[in-house]
Amino acid sequence: MANDPGDWFDRNTADPEEVAIMDSLVKRITVGQLDPADVVKRYVELVEADETELVNFIPKDILERLSKPQPPDRAPRAIGQEPALSRSYAQ
Repeated sequence: MANDPGDWFDRNTADPEEVAIMDSLVKRITVGQLDPADVVKRYVELVEADETELVNFIPKDILERLSKPQPPDRAPRAIGQEPALSRSYAQ
């Protein structure tokens, strides 16, 4: 649905590095998008439907997963408590 980043980005005046970054972003963002006409049809289907399917991307067992202890190397750390920052290399 989006073929370009917009009027604010002028690839003719941008640095080559910026153009490469923008091309990479556009390629990643626009992958798998529907045709605009298909999107409109789908919205009409949803608006006119008496019922719609609930699609929940959160796993049903999310609370169980989060309540399990994590191994030390996977446990979340506070900012500034990363392993490289918490060790003393001055020994």
